[in-house]
Amino acid sequence: MHQYATTGGNRDLMGMRQCLTMVKVRLIVVVEMALHPKP
Repeated sequence: MHQYATTGGNRDLMGMRQCLTMVKVRLIVVVEMALHPKP
């Protein structure tokens, strides 16, 4: 359990942060498209 917290847990945190960044970027893109609809 403790080993996981120092190795796997860190990797999971990095993955979660990456996933959150991806979601944030996707949200921004969707909002931009909604605010500025293309003809």
